[in-house]
Amino acid sequence: MSSDSVCPTFRKVFVASVFGVCVFLIPNGAQSATSNSATLQWAANQESDLAGYRVYHGTTPGIYGIPQTAGKNTTYQYANLESNKTHYFSVTAIDTAGNESTPSPEVSKAIPGPEQLAEAAKLQEQQQLAEAAKLQEQQQLAEA
Repeated sequence: MSSDSVCPTFRKVFVASVFGVCVFLIPNGAQSATSNSATLQWAANQESDLAGYRVYHGTTPGIYGIPQTAGKNTTYQYANLESNKTHYFSVTAIDTAGNESTPSPEVSKAIPGPEQLAEAAKLQEQQQLAEAAKLQEQQQLAEA
């Protein structure tokens, strides 16, 4: 039996609501270089028989561990992700009959290690100093 004949309405809406919209990574806070978390967000499925969503995570593209259940929430946050790795995520919708949709397109986030964090902090400091110098120069020109 094809997936179209199992639950055609559910499959159609999923494609429009989750698969078609994609899953987005939302920056955590000010997207600091030290963030080892990832927040996912997706468009809500409008089917009346929606039971919830499953969120998949892994460190190899297309290979995931046991999914996390997000209920009917359209956001999910992973915390304490392993450093020096790229993390991959995908979401599926589940209907009340237990049918699971095709996975959303995969999204990813690289979590830097200590060396990259130190470099990012150094670059951020250099940018702040450059901005301060530019602002000071603009103030001196305005006073002249």
